[in-house]
Amino acid sequence: MKKGGTVPKMLIVGVDAGSVDLFERWMSTGDMPNLAAMKQSGCWGRVVNPYALEAGAVWPVFHAGLRPGNFRQYDGRRYFDPGDYETRWYEAEQTPPPFWRQLSDQGLDCLLLDPPYMHADPAIRGRMVVDWGGHVPANGQQFRLRTVPESLRDEVLAQVGPDPVGGVMCDDLSPESIEDYREFLGRYLTRIEKRGELASRLLSEGDWQFALIASMDLHCTGHHLWHVNDRSHPDYRPELEAALGEPLRDCYRAFDRSLGRMLEAVDDDTTVLLFGSHGMGPQYTGTGLLDRILLALDRGRPAMRARSLKTKLRTFWRRMPVEWRARLRHVRKPFSGKLHAPRFLGDHANRRFFEVYANNASGGIRINLKGRECHGQVEPQDYEALVKQICEQLREVVNVDTGEPLVDDVIVTREHYHGDHVHALPDVLVRWNRRAPIRLVRSERIGTIAQEAVDNRTGDHTPDGIFYACGPGVSATGPQPDVRAEDFAPTVARFLGFDEVVTDGVPIAVFEPQTSQPEQQWPRYVGDAQAEPVAMSA
Repeated sequence: MKKGGTVPKMLIVGVDAGSVDLFERWMSTGDMPNLAAMKQSGCWGRVVNPYALEAGAVWPVFHAGLRPGNFRQYDGRRYFDPGDYETRWYEAEQTPPPFWRQLSDQGLDCLLLDPPYMHADPAIRGRMVVDWGGHVPANGQQFRLRTVPESLRDEVLAQVGPDPVGGVMCDDLSPESIEDYREFLGRYLTRIEKRGELASRLLSEGDWQFALIASMDLHCTGHHLWHVNDRSHPDYRPELEAALGEPLRDCYRAFDRSLGRMLEAVDDDTTVLLFGSHGMGPQYTGTGLLDRILLALDRGRPAMRARSLKTKLRTFWRRMPVEWRARLRHVRKPFSGKLHAPRFLGDHANRRFFEVYANNASGGIRINLKGRECHGQVEPQDYEALVKQICEQLREVVNVDTGEPLVDDVIVTREHYHGDHVHALPDVLVRWNRRAPIRLVRSERIGTIAQEAVDNRTGDHTPDGIFYACGPGVSATGPQPDVRAEDFAPTVARFLGFDEVVTDGVPIAVFEPQTSQPEQQWPRYVGDAQAEPVAMSA
């Protein structure tokens, strides 16, 4: 921690989809001493994200300070186009300006590293790095390193080099053999280290009042490594655990060291907030399967009532020991992709209702409404009765393996969300019962339907996030009431003395507007994650 000046600053370290449970576990064991020191000297609380839209909407809501319905985004930057039933990627000008752009226009100096789903903004006051090492490219297609100013790009490459992961989405690196997993883990551990190095350099150089340093690495590793140590997971393999140890623990420890470097780089007049967007847990989902259920509800039971041969072959492949898969990869290669059923069935223009992607924790349903969709099938006066019928029939479906309901909740979206853009959201949201894998489902109306969709990720998002905060602008210690994702935009604005931001949120009470700097004992940087456990606050 360096000696500061008189201008208040706020650094937000954004952690995309880090597990709250793993944070707490590894703080208590001494594996995350820097985060533990933040917690001990400051405050913390849960972040409540938009209901049933958590995974896709949390970052757009955080950026804009708006709730879904008051703007169109609910899944990163993707949207359903009722003009042709395709999914598209928003251009930068189609989405509301993030809160830091609103503050930048009022004179705030910003520093931004990989804010999720954001394009480089040439009008930003300050410095910005986009697509150095993200989860999803800013344009939805390929990563292209962009900086503001443009000259910063050469500095970034000279200092830390290109993305150690290779500039590809983590899903395209899907590991199968033990060597694949080792390579995958090595790439992400290197990226975490390099991100910490880049962040500390950027934080140490130049003037800024607000900084957002975002990390997607725990997101990607959580997706693909969750099953390694989760012995209840259907994809758990003891030989994989024996070979890899605890790879997620390695990643969380590496992140903590990266956090420590950032804490070292900022002045003592900087208030630091770690924003954990949402969580991570086992991947049990009915997304993709939902479209087959909806087709059966609309047109009657499908001819195939059990698992198809393709599904059985895919299941056999996934159950095969990982080293066998590696040896037989040349056999599978000619069939790559050919055994994969489409996630969504298509022909949506000729159906009354169908699935649209929301996230893997919740499914989305779109009504093919006349006057809204270009080939609408449902009369507006029939809309409410049809939606009610779909909700009731989905509640009848059970998970064959457990006998429990397939869904935990089914909601009519416009009863939970409001605004000029609520029509852009799915009409119905279906929260899956995720207490067990979803392989076969059944009801009297649909018969038995098998999960045909393929998802190679073994971990997936859980709804709530968390924040930890410390520094001169934090007025309390210990646990705090829940906050909402949209509350951070007005919190930053008020804290730094900028009141004019468009937002649905309210400032978080523990962050005091800064005009003078009270004395504050900062957490000590702990560089070695092997250090003795830090005593935890009650």
